Amino acid sequence: MKWPKVKLRWSYSREDVVLALVAVFGLPLACVAFWMLVRNDALEFPGHWGQLGDFVGGFLNPVVALAALYMLAQSVRIQRKELAEARDALRGQAASAQVSVEIAGYTAAINAAV
Repeated sequence: MKWPKVKLRWSYSREDVVLALVAVFGLPLACVAFWMLVRNDALEFPGHWGQLGDFVGGFLNPVVALAALYMLAQSVRIQRKELAEARDALRGQAASAQVSVEIAGYTAAINAAV
């Protein structure tokens, strides 16, 4: 018996891939870096914790800002697409309304003739 060939097509969005890459590489890397800092007593003093917070904030701020910019661009693209679809639907509705007006005119003319 021959088995049919099945083609699997995965449909992952770009956001899913980026999130997976951050989860696979970013989190373990951050955990290892934190473990190395704690192991070497680099965070013994409160001032060192402040420096670490400044470093993490300085690193995450551009990443979060870039992610927000990307999401903003995506929302503009989606809105543009929906606006084009709404415009097409309104054109179709206007054409239907024009046909209805013409039919109503013919009906009024016929009723006036009777």
